[in-house]
Amino acid sequence: MKKIFLLSVALILIITGLIFFISNSNTVSTDPEDHRTLEMFYRQNAHLLDPYDFWMLNDDLALVSDPANNEFPVYILDLVSGNIVANIRAGNGPSEVHPTFYKRVSRFSNGDIFLWTWGQNRANIFYDRLQYLRMLDGEPVRQTLYQVSLLNDSTVCIVDVHPDSFLKLFRLHEGYDVKDEKSLLSISIHDHDFLFPLRNHIQKQTIRIDSDGESLYMGFEYSSLLLRINEYGIQWYTFIPFELPVPDVYEEEGIYALPDISRHPLGILDIAVDDRFLYVILSNEKLSRVRFLRHIANPDKLIDEMKHRDIVHRYDKENGSYLDSFQLPVSAKRIDVTDDALYLLHSYDTLPAIIKVEKPDWMK
Repeated sequence: MKKIFLLSVALILIITGLIFFISNSNTVSTDPEDHRTLEMFYRQNAHLLDPYDFWMLNDDLALVSDPANNEFPVYILDLVSGNIVANIRAGNGPSEVHPTFYKRVSRFSNGDIFLWTWGQNRANIFYDRLQYLRMLDGEPVRQTLYQVSLLNDSTVCIVDVHPDSFLKLFRLHEGYDVKDEKSLLSISIHDHDFLFPLRNHIQKQTIRIDSDGESLYMGFEYSSLLLRINEYGIQWYTFIPFELPVPDVYEEEGIYALPDISRHPLGILDIAVDDRFLYVILSNEKLSRVRFLRHIANPDKLIDEMKHRDIVHRYDKENGSYLDSFQLPVSAKRIDVTDDALYLLHSYDTLPAIIKVEKPDWMK
């Protein structure tokens, strides 16, 4: 009897310890001293007015979406010289872009640029120095869409406004047209419980996307949900480290809105993928009443400040396992990555700048 009692106690202690270990392994300290720190290599702020997003074309050239530039809202900036290499004029012509609203950029393996603009609900293809090539066409891309991105050279991902749909994959013909109305893959919000809150389809506007040419990676601005998707479906998903679900915000009479950040924390601000890792800027912050009152005269500045973070989380892109977090030299709202460096977009308390951070050996 005594042996059974001792064995039961030991088993309880083991289980308790295991639960403690698991629960603590999914938590992340916000104390900078608990993270390895990266060092700034250089910063470039030439020509940047109020950039919303950027994408690295190589280690020196950044494609910038800058809605404050009313004449050329998209341009290629040489981060070394500070010169503008090429640009796209604002307008509604075939080779022009809407100056405002968000944009998504992905690339073909030959370097051609796939630029989707929500304000025009269209995707244009450009050569690598922004010479206009043509517009993506086909019945599936003529409807109202929230996101369009390349998965690979022959497959495009579409996130539309239909409340029951999450995403669809279509085959590209000759690289530039969606001729088949039947999708390769269709994922509904009803296929997974964690996607059901996207019945508030407005939240689909806030999805961040990156591709490594084989899979798409997605993050959600009001959640810590990360997904990896290929032509066969969702390969993995995770909410670690903050376990923030997609908020189920549903208004009566079919009126939808983005979640209230005084009640729902901001989640993933941006993601970037290289050949081994997925890098994530994640907020996990609500707007307090005190902070709101302190910035009531300039709410735009407050929102921009909240959408910056100085810690980046790293994941194994193959299985979604959380690896570690590290301290950035400045806070950032956007991130991109090349083989040798991380690039950060900082915009709220100084002149806007793109910062280069060289990867230390332990990150390669």
